[in-house]
Amino acid sequence: AIGEVIAGALIFIGSFSMEWATRLSGAIIVIIMLGAMVIVHGYKWSILSGGMEFTFLNFSLGLCYMLNGNFDKTMLCHKGGCSA
Repeated sequence: AIGEVIAGALIFIGSFSMEWATRLSGAIIVIIMLGAMVIVHGYKWSILSGGMEFTFLNFSLGLCYMLNGNFDKTMLCHKGGCSA
């Protein structure tokens, strides 16, 4: 539970242009959710059997934060990167 609170705080801190905090937060979320999928949920994908759909969603979002950081593709248009 402490790791999840730290990850949430780092995402908040990272939203103020500290990209390392966002990437670190994503890595923490990925580790926690991977452990939850393997240890707690096992191979239960169905909601009826206590599945891990929400855990997998959190894992995927953590992976996106870890790989992308604060990168916003719409900012490319404001810097002359878009041709439209």
